[in-house]
Amino acid sequence: MPHYTKCQGFFIRFYILYEFLYILLLKSILKAKNQQITCLSLIPLFFPSPLIIASNPVLRLTMLLHDIAKPETRTTDENGIDHFYNHNAVGADLAKAALKRLKFDNQTTHMVTTLIANHDIRFNDPLGTGRKHVRKIIHRVGADLFPYLLDVMEADISAQSDFMRLKKLTALKETREAYREILTANDCLTLKDLKIGGRKLYVIVSWYNLL
Repeated sequence: MPHYTKCQGFFIRFYILYEFLYILLLKSILKAKNQQITCLSLIPLFFPSPLIIASNPVLRLTMLLHDIAKPETRTTDENGIDHFYNHNAVGADLAKAALKRLKFDNQTTHMVTTLIANHDIRFNDPLGTGRKHVRKIIHRVGADLFPYLLDVMEADISAQSDFMRLKKLTALKETREAYREILTANDCLTLKDLKIGGRKLYVIVSWYNLL
């Protein structure tokens, strides 16, 4: 795990307080009719979730910054309800810029931004028809980082309202099980996991063409 300076550690603590105050200010300027998401459900997006997750700098930074783009991506539909489309991708870009300015190392920056960019994914029937989707996301974020992503999702769900929480946590538990099964079965997740290489494939194809 990368080593962090005292300055970077201070930033993490300071930013928790900053975002807590910022979200209160955001609530005060939003129109009441747009608040399907209440003040109490907005605050956990920035404040408690970094404290819920394990004491790991990458996980804490991810939870601290994972919804940072919600103010920038906020839109209001015809019913007066606010939405935050694509906030995960925009948030990853904002987090990358912030971590670069604070001189975080490339490994940390990559891990945090990858987790932020994928934290809003939802898995359906991961032990059944959704197993293919699980493999796809493992390939996208990396087999080593995937457990971190599940930790981020669990902390995010735990900091939200009770609405459908049990269903979401159950799906997450099944996703962890599917992840273990995929690794145990040595499923092919990348090109280098293929049982046959390009040279062997070339020989087989060449031999077949001679027939």
